[in-house]
Amino acid sequence: MTKPAAVKSRIRARMTSLVLLMFFISAVALLSIVPPRPGRASQQSTPYTEPRWMAKLRARQAAISTTSSSGASVLNNVDVSNEPGPQSETMITLNTLNPKILAAGSNEIFRNPQRTYFSKNGGTSWVGADQPLTDEEGTTWTFASDPGVAIDTQGTIFFSQLLVMVQRTITGDAMIVNRTTDGGASFSRGVILKKDLSSGLGDPSLLAVLKTNPSSPLTQI
Repeated sequence: MTKPAAVKSRIRARMTSLVLLMFFISAVALLSIVPPRPGRASQQSTPYTEPRWMAKLRARQAAISTTSSSGASVLNNVDVSNEPGPQSETMITLNTLNPKILAAGSNEIFRNPQRTYFSKNGGTSWVGADQPLTDEEGTTWTFASDPGVAIDTQGTIFFSQLLVMVQRTITGDAMIVNRTTDGGASFSRGVILKKDLSSGLGDPSLLAVLKTNPSSPLTQI
């Protein structure tokens, strides 16, 4: 190949390379400005939308009272026991003649007697009292459990309890009922419904009373 021909060949090769480089740069620039085709997923993130339950969470944190769909007002929680430690097997009832009068009972996990509670203002505030551990025959029991509570048509409040005797092991139990007419300031003698000092342990059901006649035997409880 002559010298001029070799020079022309090199120039032609460089020109071809330059043309290809310019084509590549143009293609990249074109792709950067062309919008994505319809239906192709966008690479942009979806704007944040607050979940609907966030408003409820903020209301709870602010202790704002809410109204249910039935129109009943839902107020803040109230510490009924006002005592350290847990309570269990809670029971509550109201006076049908005056619904603002409430009575409740619970086990005391770290203390022996059963606990009773009373409210005269619909549950806004409460007072408490220990239910006696002694039955009408004078037997003093080790601890109480399984509360039951009821208010009769005369407004008398009745509390049932399972009394347990422990001497290394459980040696007996009794089911008794006390009544109070002064909000737990005093209790009647514990009327025995069932008593067994040789075995146990029973599991009482709910307590219910109905006293419409003053001469009813229930007046003796």
